[in-house]
Amino acid sequence: MRALVIGGGIGGLTAGVALNKAGIETTVLERTSRLEPIGSGISLWPNAFAALDAVGVGDAVRAAGTPQVNSAIRDHHGKVLIPDANHHGDLYVLHRALLSEALEAALPAGALRLNSEVGAVRANRDGVEVDTAHGTERADVLIAADGIWSRVRTALWDAPAPVYSGASAWRMISDLPDLPISGESWGDKARFGYTRLPGGKVYAFADLAVPAGGHENDLAQRYAGWHAPIGEILAAADPASLIRHDIHHLPPLASFVDGTGRVALLGDAAHAMTPDLGQGAGQAMEDAVTLAACLRRDGVAGLWSYDDARRARVQGVAADSLRLCRLFTALPGWAARLALRSAPKSSMEKRMGALLGWRAPVL
Repeated sequence: MRALVIGGGIGGLTAGVALNKAGIETTVLERTSRLEPIGSGISLWPNAFAALDAVGVGDAVRAAGTPQVNSAIRDHHGKVLIPDANHHGDLYVLHRALLSEALEAALPAGALRLNSEVGAVRANRDGVEVDTAHGTERADVLIAADGIWSRVRTALWDAPAPVYSGASAWRMISDLPDLPISGESWGDKARFGYTRLPGGKVYAFADLAVPAGGHENDLAQRYAGWHAPIGEILAAADPASLIRHDIHHLPPLASFVDGTGRVALLGDAAHAMTPDLGQGAGQAMEDAVTLAACLRRDGVAGLWSYDDARRARVQGVAADSLRLCRLFTALPGWAARLALRSAPKSSMEKRMGALLGWRAPVL
């Protein structure tokens, strides 16, 4: 069996590693000339490490990151709303580029093909064809890991477009070697999170409930009066690291597999979610490992097995993440903070245990 993966992001790279490890000849097609060190920090929870360990790169990723501790949720004055929770295992933060590098290094030689922007995609019950600048690629199955604005999904699925969540995010790296704690704070239509990175750096994010496409960039003014060390983090932020984007989510799809049974969606292309649970990358990596195991076991029909195994779980995670996002975007600050404080701890613990306790299939 031969597989093609479109997209060299976290999900696509993990799929390339997992599929090749499962004995399926796989090529990852990436449109750019090299995997640029784009993005900012990323949090990886125990379920993500279960997937990374399954493909043999978990230890390398742990070595590149920093364990996260003291990650309570507070109000903007510093009062604890939710204490540091049970992480159910490893929770590390690292720069997204280091995760990409670890996955790229685990690919077989020649499995990543750069400068390969995809044009037309054709699929039937006999296989798939993909046109690139270098010619036509043929395979038994195609995995579209081409992101929230997936061209493959647009071309082959009758699916809704991504929807603005009501929040925009600013992500940054600051040079602040003595950061004593990590955490997240909620104010009025605003959130701020921060954690340590290796080398005395800090990864931080600022989320604001603002109209899509806005240009509110005076974060120091917006977060004036918030508890330490938020002001210090903003003052120390590297302007070159600042990334702003509107947060969108993808409404649930009826299937991750197209009508021919030869094309499947993976990661954000299948289930783009808000970042509130820190699960975008982790769920994409779960997708990748599950997909590889299903294809190895069931052949081409494994795409349907993958859909059965993944869709309900990941769409549930996306729905939970969106509900948390709407607490902050739709409610006054005091009401959102009250909802956080009042959430039943036993129920939260049970849900987090089910989320983070995912077990990877053996490849």
